[in-house]
Amino acid sequence: MLARFIDPAGGLTREALAVAASFVLSSVSVIPMFLLPRVPAHIHEPLMHALLAISCGSLVANAFLHILPEALEMEAELGRHGSMACPLSTLAGIMALFVLEKLSMLIEGTDQEGKETERKKIAGYLNILVNMLDNAAHGLTLSAAFAISADLGWVTTAATLLHEIPHEFGDYAILMSSGLSLREAVYGQLFAALGGVAGALGGATLAGTAATPSLLCFTAGGFIYIAMVSLAPAIKATSSFTSMLLDLVYLGIGVLLVAVVSFG
Repeated sequence: MLARFIDPAGGLTREALAVAASFVLSSVSVIPMFLLPRVPAHIHEPLMHALLAISCGSLVANAFLHILPEALEMEAELGRHGSMACPLSTLAGIMALFVLEKLSMLIEGTDQEGKETERKKIAGYLNILVNMLDNAAHGLTLSAAFAISADLGWVTTAATLLHEIPHEFGDYAILMSSGLSLREAVYGQLFAALGGVAGALGGATLAGTAATPSLLCFTAGGFIYIAMVSLAPAIKATSSFTSMLLDLVYLGIGVLLVAVVSFG
């Protein structure tokens, strides 16, 4: 087993580099949690609202402009034209998060007064779960890139990092608005980082198989659910026409960030 990660010449194999790159990439998620709490109180609340709206736009755009097209391209490469695997996996991702959220609320057994607070907290945990799946998908991608060459692996790591940094600031806003403590959020994001390591470790066996596009589509379904069910209701509760226009701008920024990475 260790032979796969340690080069006989004394260095690390490309599999080991893929695992290390995946963990570093996934662990970047804790950086906003140490930077944003230092923002002055009078700026913090409007900043969190803006980040929530940007995150909502980026999650939906990430699903429709980045993850799903990549999954469909993989399906085509596998010769599965017209397959229902991706649509069904996306639907499964949406339904799975709905069921998880409902089960969590039933297990908690909160009264009517505490239901909204508990629901927000559950949304935070669901976001961590979906991020873990997203990190696993990134791990698969990095593993495939490093398998071709170390240079391609590092270029892919840098490109993914540029895409993830704005997304991580949005994640901070989601987790803080859900009522998680800073410590819970940090531990949750580090736990989600394990998904990247698992994805990289499984890359050698899963990359290029039918499992990869299905995982990507399932993750996309989770992103769609969180954006539309957990974030959109809070964002649309605007009190003025100006606030609505600002929210549209923030949503557009989120979409634009993903579009630049996907098509730039």
